[in-house]
Amino acid sequence: MDIRLLGSVEICDGGQPVPLPRAGERCVLASLALDPGRRIHVDTLVDRLWGSDPPANAAGTVASYLRTVRRAIEHAGGRRDWLVSHRPAAYQLDIDPGLVDYHRFNALVAQAGRERRDGRPAESVARYREAVRLRSAEALGNLTGQWAANRRYTIEQEYLDAVCAMYEGQLALGEYAAVAGHATRLVLDVIPTDRMIALAVHGLARSGRHTTIPGFLARATQRMWETAQVRPSPQVIALGRRLVENPGARVPPPRLQPDQLDEAGDGDASPASGRVTMIAQGSQQVVQAGRDQYITNG
Repeated sequence: MDIRLLGSVEICDGGQPVPLPRAGERCVLASLALDPGRRIHVDTLVDRLWGSDPPANAAGTVASYLRTVRRAIEHAGGRRDWLVSHRPAAYQLDIDPGLVDYHRFNALVAQAGRERRDGRPAESVARYREAVRLRSAEALGNLTGQWAANRRYTIEQEYLDAVCAMYEGQLALGEYAAVAGHATRLVLDVIPTDRMIALAVHGLARSGRHTTIPGFLARATQRMWETAQVRPSPQVIALGRRLVENPGARVPPPRLQPDQLDEAGDGDASPASGRVTMIAQGSQQVVQAGRDQYITNG
């Protein structure tokens, strides 16, 4: 059995998805699979499914979704009792985290980080590559609602961090063409960050493809604007121009200071302020600036 969250949410049996036709069933599965072994109260599931406008019999509907998920687990080769019901009204998916692609991803990234710190760059890059390949498409891709959108954003940022760490390792190993090839494809599938674009530009320059840097920057800029209404920072644009003119220049990728993030953006922001704002319970807002989150009162 394999539970997949790094793409469409699904349970697979030998690579074949077990049908979960209702979005609510997939949301319940994702909620439990993201925190295996942890009790989740039915009220939390109701909020994740419907937000502030639940149906009259929300708890009963959740119970129906859970029965379907339990049957799907069994059909995929798992055991029904892995999905545990607790009193009063809480549920837990009691499984090995290794059965969930998201947790395998995190384990591989952690191992890659240890290998990098231990001075084993080739092993580290191989591990990052394994982790990155687990993502088939945008995380939680067949879920809707604010909770799913917030978790999707977080998971996608974790993915991009792993990609950039992989690029850094590959550049250090001289795998310039691999970075250039992967990055030019990936930029059309994600919300690119300054860090990712800068590393990709280095890969293009070092692999002899410096003349393609302006076209790559144009595509990355368009993608950033379409998905986050921000553009690459002036430092990244300047880096691209310098490497077009002198592809052999040993210029490190720019490192933005924390006070520059709001102005320049890092692919995680919305227009003007460089922030993402999400609505939380109690009429509060969760504001993200760079990698930091702040809770404000509306």
